[in-house]
Amino acid sequence: MPLQVIHEASLRARGRLSGVAPIFLLDFSDQGNALLDRGCSRILVVKSSLACHSMHRQSHEECAWPGFRWRPPLMAGHHRPSTVKGDEAMGQRPNDLRPWDSPKALFGSELRRYREAAGLSIAGLCDRLQDSAPYSKSTIGTVERGESRPDRLLAVQADRVLDTREALTHLWDGLFKGANAVPAWFADWAMQEPKFDAIRSYQPLVVPGLLQTPAYAAHLLDNDEAAVEARLARQEVLTNDTAPNLMYVMDESVLLRNAGDPGVMRDQLQHLLTVSCRRIRIQIAPLRLHEGIGGAFAIGTLPDGGEVGYKDNAVSGDTTTDRLEIKQLTGLFASIQSAAYPVDQSLELIAKVAKEKWT
Repeated sequence: MPLQVIHEASLRARGRLSGVAPIFLLDFSDQGNALLDRGCSRILVVKSSLACHSMHRQSHEECAWPGFRWRPPLMAGHHRPSTVKGDEAMGQRPNDLRPWDSPKALFGSELRRYREAAGLSIAGLCDRLQDSAPYSKSTIGTVERGESRPDRLLAVQADRVLDTREALTHLWDGLFKGANAVPAWFADWAMQEPKFDAIRSYQPLVVPGLLQTPAYAAHLLDNDEAAVEARLARQEVLTNDTAPNLMYVMDESVLLRNAGDPGVMRDQLQHLLTVSCRRIRIQIAPLRLHEGIGGAFAIGTLPDGGEVGYKDNAVSGDTTTDRLEIKQLTGLFASIQSAAYPVDQSLELIAKVAKEKWT
């Protein structure tokens, strides 16, 4: 496989590699060199000027990716003039990007490359994304600088706006899909959870993930240790100073559904009684037909008032920022909640079922 050698300072000055193929970090050497994989070729980013200059300049140019202009390392203390204006001049400069540092840095550098190729500023990209995926300029900026992990929704919508033929989505899947044993279709919602000020959720089948005990989660996930650990890790948002307010409505059948052992269900229902408070409100919808029989869903409210929706189905789920869909989910939740028992009666019912059915 062909190998391209590039000095770190040269790549940093460029801020990115041109071309359309995604890059993947393969390995670091003891000397701090980085090996990148770009499908048909590999790139060695070296720290040593001698290693880089040992190659003939012409052969270096010939092996470079299309559009990558060879630049020798800069002398210490010297900087090339920046051509960045406006919102991109804030924070970290493009010259400082190090796409080999982490998956977040790699994704961010590629997002910036495609955005600039489309002739858009960060503000321009936000405007194009507004209707389907409202992101702030600061959010896009932190993603491009590799400071925050993007959600898959951003990759999907950026591909659409920038006409990149799903390049960013494929890159996101390669870098983040399945990380921490969270299914790819749930990853967007899981990454948004720590940001929410409030969550409203309806669950017709099982106890909500943020309120599950380890034994209950293990039963649902077939004792997959990685998946159980990932689910329980999500519950850390409840112990933060900025923990969201939770408003859950569960169908009464959830209390009656066996989780493999009576003790598991008894402990799970007792846990619901223990965590119930002003910040975590639990209501039970009675065993009768109502609008919520269509499936589980949730609505998360962000600090700026923006909302994110999640809809479950038989085999996966879908995260949405579509305003019409969220409006429909909001109306549906209000309707189900109005048919549910009040909080005090719901807690009495949970305690009764725990004692009479699972003891």
